[in-house]
Amino acid sequence: MDMMKIREAKGFVGADFLTWLWFEAESREGVFELEEIGTVDIYPDDQLVLAAEHSEARESVLRKGTPAEGAEAGAALAVGKKVARIKWKVQSEAGDFVVTLDADDLDVRGLRIAAVPAPTAIERIIARMERLEEVYELIDALFRLFLDRRLAESWESETLPAMRAWVRRKDGDDEAS
Repeated sequence: MDMMKIREAKGFVGADFLTWLWFEAESREGVFELEEIGTVDIYPDDQLVLAAEHSEARESVLRKGTPAEGAEAGAALAVGKKVARIKWKVQSEAGDFVVTLDADDLDVRGLRIAAVPAPTAIERIIARMERLEEVYELIDALFRLFLDRRLAESWESETLPAMRAWVRRKDGDDEAS
Protein backbone atom coordinates (compact mmCIF):
# COMPACT_ATOMS: atom_id res chain seq x y z
CA MET A 1 0.00 0.00 0.00
CA ASP A 2 1.18 3.51 -0.80
CA MET A 3 2.64 5.29 2.26
CA MET A 4 0.54 8.40 1.61
CA LYS A 5 -2.63 6.30 1.67
CA ILE A 6 -1.60 4.77 4.98
CA ARG A 7 -0.88 8.22 6.41
CA GLU A 8 -4.24 9.56 5.20
CA ALA A 9 -6.09 6.59 6.71
CA LYS A 10 -4.35 7.00 10.05
CA GLY A 11 -4.94 10.75 9.96
CA PHE A 12 -8.66 10.27 9.59
CA VAL A 13 -8.81 7.80 12.46
CA GLY A 14 -6.22 9.76 14.44
CA ALA A 15 -8.23 12.98 14.53
CA ASP A 16 -11.34 11.08 15.58
CA PHE A 17 -9.39 9.19 18.23
CA LEU A 18 -7.76 12.28 19.75
CA THR A 19 -11.03 14.23 19.73
CA TRP A 20 -12.84 11.31 21.37
CA LEU A 21 -10.03 10.96 23.93
CA TRP A 22 -10.38 14.64 24.86
CA PHE A 23 -14.15 14.17 25.23
CA GLU A 24 -13.67 11.03 27.34
CA ALA A 25 -10.98 12.65 29.50
CA GLU A 26 -13.33 15.51 30.34
CA SER A 27 -16.32 13.21 30.83
CA ARG A 28 -14.35 10.92 33.16
CA GLU A 29 -12.58 13.79 34.94
CA GLY A 30 -9.37 12.34 33.53
CA VAL A 31 -9.66 8.88 35.08
CA PHE A 32 -9.35 5.83 32.84
CA GLU A 33 -9.45 2.30 34.19
CA LEU A 34 -7.57 0.24 31.64
CA GLU A 35 -7.51 -3.52 32.02
CA GLU A 36 -3.95 -3.87 30.75
CA ILE A 37 -2.50 -0.97 32.74
CA GLY A 38 -4.68 -0.04 35.70
CA THR A 39 -5.87 3.42 36.67
CA VAL A 40 -4.45 6.30 34.65
CA ASP A 41 -5.25 10.01 34.91
CA ILE A 42 -5.07 11.87 31.60
CA TYR A 43 -5.50 15.62 31.15
CA PRO A 44 -4.99 17.95 28.19
CA ASP A 45 -1.92 20.09 28.83
CA ASP A 46 -0.81 23.39 27.32
CA GLN A 47 -0.91 22.65 23.58
CA LEU A 48 -3.92 21.94 21.40
CA VAL A 49 -4.16 22.16 17.62
CA LEU A 50 -7.57 21.75 15.98
CA ALA A 51 -7.96 21.46 12.23
CA ALA A 52 -10.65 21.04 9.58
CA GLU A 53 -10.36 19.94 6.00
CA HIS A 54 -12.93 22.35 4.62
CA SER A 55 -12.80 25.69 6.37
CA GLU A 56 -11.39 29.12 5.70
CA ALA A 57 -9.59 29.07 9.03
CA ARG A 58 -8.17 25.58 8.64
CA GLU A 59 -6.17 25.40 11.85
CA SER A 60 -6.53 26.74 15.37
CA VAL A 61 -3.33 26.59 17.42
CA LEU A 62 -3.94 27.07 21.13
CA ARG A 63 -1.10 27.21 23.65
CA LYS A 64 -0.30 28.23 27.20
CA GLY A 65 -2.38 27.64 30.27
CA THR A 66 -5.25 25.22 29.71
CA PRO A 67 -6.36 25.82 26.12
CA ALA A 68 -8.70 22.81 26.11
CA GLU A 69 -10.89 24.67 28.59
CA GLY A 70 -11.02 27.94 26.64
CA ALA A 71 -13.77 29.39 24.49
CA GLU A 72 -11.53 29.18 21.40
CA ALA A 73 -11.39 25.40 21.71
CA GLY A 74 -15.18 25.17 21.97
CA ALA A 75 -15.66 27.45 18.98
CA ALA A 76 -13.23 25.38 16.90
CA LEU A 77 -15.07 22.16 17.78
CA ALA A 78 -18.41 23.81 16.99
CA VAL A 79 -17.35 24.54 13.41
CA GLY A 80 -16.29 20.92 12.91
CA LYS A 81 -12.61 21.01 13.68
CA LYS A 82 -11.00 17.96 15.25
CA VAL A 83 -7.83 17.50 17.24
CA ALA A 84 -4.76 17.49 15.01
CA ARG A 85 -2.21 17.58 17.85
CA ILE A 86 -2.55 17.59 21.61
CA LYS A 87 -0.25 17.49 24.59
CA TRP A 88 -1.37 15.25 27.47
CA LYS A 89 -0.35 15.07 31.11
CA VAL A 90 -0.48 11.47 32.26
CA GLN A 91 -0.31 10.24 35.84
CA SER A 92 -0.08 6.54 36.61
CA GLU A 93 1.30 4.18 39.20
CA ALA A 94 4.31 3.59 36.95
CA GLY A 95 5.09 7.31 36.89
CA ASP A 96 4.06 10.62 35.37
CA PHE A 97 4.87 11.92 31.92
CA VAL A 98 3.84 14.49 29.32
CA VAL A 99 3.29 13.35 25.76
CA THR A 100 2.31 15.12 22.54
CA LEU A 101 0.36 13.06 20.02
CA ASP A 102 -0.17 13.95 16.37
CA ALA A 103 -3.33 12.80 14.57
CA ASP A 104 -1.56 12.33 11.23
CA ASP A 105 0.14 9.13 12.28
CA LEU A 106 -0.67 8.77 16.01
CA ASP A 107 3.00 8.95 16.78
CA VAL A 108 4.62 10.60 19.76
CA ARG A 109 5.89 14.07 18.81
CA GLY A 110 7.22 14.95 22.22
CA LEU A 111 7.75 13.04 25.42
CA ARG A 112 8.90 14.22 28.80
CA ILE A 113 9.33 11.61 31.51
CA ALA A 114 10.71 12.09 34.99
CA ALA A 115 14.32 11.26 35.64
CA VAL A 116 14.70 7.62 36.51
CA PRO A 117 16.90 6.99 39.56
CA ALA A 118 19.38 4.21 38.90
CA PRO A 119 22.95 3.61 40.07
CA THR A 120 24.53 3.40 36.61
CA ALA A 121 24.06 5.08 33.25
CA ILE A 122 23.17 1.75 31.62
CA GLU A 123 20.48 1.08 34.24
CA ARG A 124 19.08 4.59 33.74
CA ILE A 125 18.89 4.00 29.99
CA ILE A 126 17.17 0.66 30.49
CA ALA A 127 14.70 2.19 32.95
CA ARG A 128 13.92 5.04 30.52
CA MET A 129 13.40 2.54 27.70
CA GLU A 130 10.97 0.64 29.93
CA ARG A 131 9.09 3.90 30.57
CA LEU A 132 8.99 4.54 26.83
CA GLU A 133 7.49 1.09 26.33
CA GLU A 134 4.87 1.88 29.00
CA VAL A 135 3.94 5.09 27.14
CA TYR A 136 3.33 3.17 23.92
CA GLU A 137 1.38 0.47 25.80
CA LEU A 138 -0.87 3.20 27.22
CA ILE A 139 -1.47 4.74 23.79
CA ASP A 140 -2.27 1.30 22.39
CA ALA A 141 -4.68 0.55 25.26
CA LEU A 142 -6.47 3.88 24.77
CA PHE A 143 -6.68 3.31 21.02
CA ARG A 144 -8.15 -0.17 21.57
CA LEU A 145 -10.74 1.37 23.90
CA PHE A 146 -11.60 3.91 21.20
CA LEU A 147 -11.94 1.22 18.54
CA ASP A 148 -14.16 -0.87 20.82
CA ARG A 149 -16.42 2.16 21.32
CA ARG A 150 -16.25 3.28 17.70
CA LEU A 151 -17.23 -0.14 16.35
CA ALA A 152 -19.98 -0.72 18.93
CA GLU A 153 -23.62 -0.39 17.96
CA SER A 154 -24.00 2.32 20.62
CA TRP A 155 -21.62 4.69 18.79
CA GLU A 156 -24.39 6.32 16.73
CA SER A 157 -27.09 6.20 19.41
CA GLU A 158 -25.08 7.10 22.54
CA THR A 159 -21.50 8.23 21.98
CA LEU A 160 -22.03 10.66 19.09
CA PRO A 161 -25.00 12.42 20.74
CA ALA A 162 -22.97 12.73 23.97
CA MET A 163 -20.03 14.17 22.04
CA ARG A 164 -22.29 16.64 20.22
CA ALA A 165 -23.75 17.80 23.55
CA TRP A 166 -20.18 18.17 24.89
CA VAL A 167 -19.25 20.33 21.88
CA ARG A 168 -22.31 22.53 22.44
CA ARG A 169 -21.39 22.97 26.13
CA LYS A 170 -17.81 23.82 25.22
CA ASP A 171 -19.11 26.36 22.72
CA GLY A 172 -21.13 28.06 25.46
CA ASP A 173 -24.57 26.53 24.90
CA ASP A 174 -25.62 26.09 28.53
CA GLU A 175 -28.83 24.34 27.55
CA ALA A 176 -26.96 21.36 26.07
CA SER A 177 -27.20 18.34 28.29
